[in-house]
Amino acid sequence: MRPEAASRVINRLCRELTAAQLQYANLLAAARATFAAARDGDPYALEFLADELVVQHGQADLDDMPFERARPSDATHWWEVGR
Repeated sequence: MRPEAASRVINRLCRELTAAQLQYANLLAAARATFAAARDGDPYALEFLADELVVQHGQADLDDMPFERARPSDATHWWEVGR
């Protein structure tokens, strides 16, 4: 492999690594915000995580989830849904 070709590969890998690190940091921040909002009693705490998943992975179907209707009447927190 020629030196300039190797340099291009290394530069591309560095850009891809940086992009992956940014995605991870954003997802981690969304997860932390979700847990903090849930701890504070926010019934829509999952929105932080859902919004980030839509941005990173195009999971637009998360916007169509009938969260409130799926919540059992005795559930007081989002993590109790589905029990």
